[in-house]
Amino acid sequence: MSQKVAGPVTLGVKIYELDKSGILDNKVGIDSIPVTSLSIRLTTRAGAALGELKTDGTGKATISKTWAELGVTEPKAGSSVSLTWTGEYKGQAFSRLSRVQAIN
Repeated sequence: MSQKVAGPVTLGVKIYELDKSGILDNKVGIDSIPVTSLSIRLTTRAGAALGELKTDGTGKATISKTWAELGVTEPKAGSSVSLTWTGEYKGQAFSRLSRVQAIN
């Protein structure tokens, strides 16, 4: 994702569960159901903690940080930070990797 050099950096993730109960019915198919109230931890890939979040009713979790909080003291176009979103759902641990890059 890209964020402006000036101003806050808004990071977000959406978590869905796949409902495969209608996989054999072409009128139903696979459905995506938002996972609500799921605890997620956001860190840099270097391991610096950025926050603990919970998904809302639409399965979305967002957090706002400054570039300095992300470890970029002098952001310029092209600066980037690699992130890891981690959590556990129904006994299964997961990680989602992402990257935020500064643009003018």
